[in-house]
Amino acid sequence: ESIDSDFVRFNTIITSLKALDEGYSSKNYVIKFLMALHPKWRAKVTAIEESKDLTSLSLDELIENLKVHEMIIKKDFKIVKANVERKSLALKARRESSDEECLTFGSEDEEHAMAVRDFQKFFKRRGRFVRQPQNDKKTFQRSHDDKNGKSDRKCFRCDDPNHLIG
Repeated sequence: ESIDSDFVRFNTIITSLKALDEGYSSKNYVIKFLMALHPKWRAKVTAIEESKDLTSLSLDELIENLKVHEMIIKKDFKIVKANVERKSLALKARRESSDEECLTFGSEDEEHAMAVRDFQKFFKRRGRFVRQPQNDKKTFQRSHDDKNGKSDRKCFRCDDPNHLIG
């Protein structure tokens, strides 16, 4: 609800109370009106309570102060709403491309994905990104059970140990 509608409702209540001779001083009107406002106004109410003397503040001054704040809030809301609409319009734009461009971009993406996979595989096998120190290098050593260069491997086709394994 707006401040105007709240003030109209508050005025009808005050008028009814005056008709019943339930008199409140005009100083109490300001406090009662601030307490009756919607919780969304709580920050502004607190600021008014701390910055101004409520006993010397008239109801008209309070209403004008709240109306100004309400107008600022509405203006800010419109700006934010316009920014959101502007962003959504930018997302709706389409770019038409030829089939050749799509194929080129697709193959480049695939090449990039393969390179990343190979890179990850390489370092997964290696264990770390850090280079190993020189003294920890592993050297190749031939097993001693190798009989003069002959092993017990056989050809997978003919099972002949003398045949070259291809």
